[in-house]
Parts: sequence; structure tokens; C-alpha cells
Amino acid sequence: MKLVIGNDPELIGKARKIRHSVFVTEQGIPSQLDSDGLDDGAYHALMTQGDDLVGTARLTLVSPTHATLARVSIMSDFRGQGLSTTLISSLVNKAKELNLNRIEIHAHKNLKHYYESLDFSYIKDAGSVAEHPLIEMHLKLNPE
Repeated sequence: MKLVIGNDPELIGKARKIRHSVFVTEQGIPSQLDSDGLDDGAYHALMTQGDDLVGTARLTLVSPTHATLARVSIMSDFRGQGLSTTLISSLVNKAKELNLNRIEIHAHKNLKHYYESLDFSYIKDAGSVAEHPLIEMHLKLNPE
């Protein structure tokens, strides 16, 4: 398994392929909701195995002190191996390198306990997307 973090066009293109497969094809989320215009300025974690695309996640700076973690997705053939935790951890480490204080995520509500196991704290319900209820959660990295 190979994991890289970056924001070059080729890496972003591969990340978008994974997201399209997971979010649009599997979950029925409209493609325009995934295409939010934030990819070029974000850090993308991309996991591959040989030529196979495995998973991706995105860290977008919101301010000098915090970022949003989003678009965490693993291709169906690779699920159940803890790979999303590896992706998330890589971007949490990137946020620490950038001296950020907080990471925010709008996660599917059914993943609340998973993100709590990664030290994220529930903040509030955050609406829904394509019939998937969302919650807002935060991870404090350093005192603000």
C-alpha cells in the first residue's frame, strides 16, 4: 500500500475518481455536491496498491488555525482493513505540521462512534446530503 499527500493535478484526478465511485455511484450523492471548487487549494491523501486506486481524503484550510477534513472514501474492494483510519491519521499529522488547532468534519451520522474513537467530539447535527444525515464534529489539536 502506498500513501501520498499532495495537491498536484494528477493526484487530484485520482482522488476524484475514487470519490465519484464511492459518493456518486454507490451513495447516490449528486456529482455537483462533490465538485465544490475546493480541491485545488487542499491537501489530498491518496492511497494506492500497485495500479489500483484504494482511498482518499481531503484537508482544506479554513483559516490559519483550522481546517476541514472531508471526502474520506475507500473503494469497496478495500474496506474493512482500517485504511480510512490510516488516511485520516495522515491528514491529522499534516494538520499538526501546519500548526493547526482544530479539524472539523461533517460526517455521516452513523459514523459518530468511529470518529469519536479517533478523538473527534460531536458538536451538532448538520443536516443531510442525499438522504444521509450528517453531524458536525471537531478534533482539537492544540489549545486555541
